[in-house]
Amino acid sequence: MDDAATEPAPKYWYLADQLNRLIDQGQSIPVGEVQERIEDRSLFDQLEELYRGDPHRLDIAIISADEREEMLNAFGSMANAHEIRQFGIAHNGLGLCLAYCLHKLQPHDLE
Repeated sequence: MDDAATEPAPKYWYLADQLNRLIDQGQSIPVGEVQERIEDRSLFDQLEELYRGDPHRLDIAIISADEREEMLNAFGSMANAHEIRQFGIAHNGLGLCLAYCLHKLQPHDLE
């Protein structure tokens, strides 16, 4: 098997790290808003707008437009396939995005 296929995708690790920092700083977005932004494909634009400056800065410029589209597809699929409570999230949409990243990083044999 190709090593690249078995390694976690760096974009998910990177986004998870950025989201975790915001959550640690007490930042939150309603879960419903995140779900809407995933559906209308504006999640990354919205996050960049909300967290573009200090002290709560989100730097996701390293994630390409193609990668963002792929991630939105994955997040949308997870939103359709799982209830939010299965991810242990009830209020914080940033936590939901983090949960989606962690789910994508999970070894396939644990799914």
